[in-house]
Amino acid sequence: MKRAILMLSMVLLLAGCETIAKTGNIEGKVLNKIDGSAIPNAVVWTTPPTSRVLTRTDGSYYIDGVEPGTYTVFASASGFHTDSIRITVVAGNSARADFMLEPGP
Repeated sequence: MKRAILMLSMVLLLAGCETIAKTGNIEGKVLNKIDGSAIPNAVVWTTPPTSRVLTRTDGSYYIDGVEPGTYTVFASASGFHTDSIRITVVAGNSARADFMLEPGP
Protein backbone atom coordinates (compact mmCIF):
# COMPACT_ATOMS: atom_id res chain seq x y z
CA MET A 1 0.00 0.00 0.00
CA LYS A 2 2.80 2.43 0.91
CA ARG A 3 4.49 1.68 -2.41
CA ALA A 4 1.28 2.45 -4.34
CA ILE A 5 0.87 5.76 -2.50
CA LEU A 6 4.51 6.66 -3.18
CA MET A 7 4.12 5.84 -6.90
CA LEU A 8 0.91 7.86 -7.14
CA SER A 9 2.59 10.81 -5.41
CA MET A 10 5.50 10.69 -7.86
CA VAL A 11 3.15 10.59 -10.86
CA LEU A 12 1.17 13.58 -9.57
CA LEU A 13 4.36 15.52 -8.81
CA LEU A 14 5.76 14.88 -12.30
CA ALA A 15 2.45 15.78 -13.93
CA GLY A 16 2.45 19.09 -12.04
CA CYS A 17 6.01 19.86 -13.18
CA GLU A 18 5.09 19.18 -16.79
CA THR A 19 2.15 21.59 -16.57
CA ILE A 20 4.33 24.35 -15.15
CA ALA A 21 6.97 23.84 -17.84
CA LYS A 22 4.46 24.48 -20.65
CA THR A 23 4.40 28.22 -19.94
CA GLY A 24 6.89 30.92 -19.11
CA ASN A 25 6.89 34.25 -17.30
CA ILE A 26 7.58 37.88 -18.05
CA GLU A 27 9.19 40.03 -15.39
CA GLY A 28 11.01 43.29 -15.07
CA LYS A 29 11.07 46.79 -13.62
CA VAL A 30 9.71 50.14 -14.70
CA LEU A 31 11.98 53.03 -13.74
CA ASN A 32 12.23 56.78 -14.33
CA LYS A 33 14.83 57.42 -17.06
CA ILE A 34 15.92 60.72 -15.48
CA ASP A 35 16.81 59.56 -11.97
CA GLY A 36 16.39 55.76 -11.97
CA SER A 37 13.64 55.84 -9.36
CA ALA A 38 10.92 53.20 -9.35
CA ILE A 39 7.56 53.97 -10.95
CA PRO A 40 4.88 52.29 -8.81
CA ASN A 41 1.46 51.51 -10.29
CA ALA A 42 2.69 51.68 -13.88
CA VAL A 43 0.55 49.54 -16.19
CA VAL A 44 2.32 46.70 -18.01
CA TRP A 45 0.60 44.66 -20.74
CA THR A 46 1.40 42.57 -23.80
CA THR A 47 0.32 41.99 -27.36
CA PRO A 48 -0.80 39.40 -28.11
CA PRO A 49 -2.75 39.87 -24.89
CA THR A 50 -1.83 37.86 -21.78
CA SER A 51 -2.72 39.95 -18.77
CA ARG A 52 -2.44 43.53 -17.58
CA VAL A 53 -0.58 44.14 -14.30
CA LEU A 54 0.48 47.07 -12.13
CA THR A 55 4.02 47.53 -10.90
CA ARG A 56 4.79 47.23 -7.20
CA THR A 57 6.23 50.07 -5.11
CA ASP A 58 9.76 49.10 -6.22
CA GLY A 59 8.70 49.28 -9.90
CA SER A 60 8.81 45.51 -10.40
CA TYR A 61 6.15 43.42 -12.11
CA TYR A 62 5.54 39.74 -12.89
CA ILE A 63 3.24 38.08 -15.42
CA ASP A 64 3.01 34.30 -15.04
CA GLY A 65 1.50 31.54 -17.14
CA VAL A 66 2.51 33.06 -20.48
CA GLU A 67 2.38 30.76 -23.49
CA PRO A 68 5.71 30.44 -25.36
CA GLY A 69 6.05 32.92 -28.21
CA THR A 70 7.04 36.43 -29.16
CA TYR A 71 5.35 39.35 -27.44
CA THR A 72 5.52 43.11 -27.36
CA VAL A 73 5.48 44.29 -23.76
CA PHE A 74 4.23 47.83 -23.04
CA ALA A 75 4.69 50.02 -19.97
CA SER A 76 2.73 53.19 -19.28
CA ALA A 77 2.39 55.55 -16.33
CA SER A 78 0.78 58.91 -15.73
CA GLY A 79 3.27 61.68 -16.51
CA PHE A 80 5.50 59.42 -18.65
CA HIS A 81 5.75 58.37 -22.29
CA THR A 82 4.63 54.80 -23.07
CA ASP A 83 7.42 52.45 -24.13
CA SER A 84 7.54 48.93 -25.57
CA ILE A 85 10.01 46.06 -25.78
CA ARG A 86 9.83 42.93 -27.96
CA ILE A 87 10.67 39.67 -26.14
CA THR A 88 10.46 35.92 -26.63
CA VAL A 89 8.98 33.71 -23.91
CA VAL A 90 10.33 30.16 -23.62
CA ALA A 91 8.50 27.45 -21.65
CA GLY A 92 9.89 27.04 -18.15
CA ASN A 93 11.84 30.33 -18.25
CA SER A 94 11.37 33.99 -17.40
CA ALA A 95 11.75 36.63 -20.10
CA ARG A 96 12.90 40.01 -18.83
CA ALA A 97 11.58 43.38 -20.01
CA ASP A 98 12.95 46.37 -18.10
CA PHE A 99 11.76 49.88 -18.90
CA MET A 100 13.26 53.34 -18.41
CA LEU A 101 10.31 55.66 -19.05
CA GLU A 102 10.87 59.27 -20.07
CA PRO A 103 8.81 61.94 -18.32
CA GLY A 104 6.30 63.59 -20.59
CA PRO A 105 2.66 64.39 -21.11
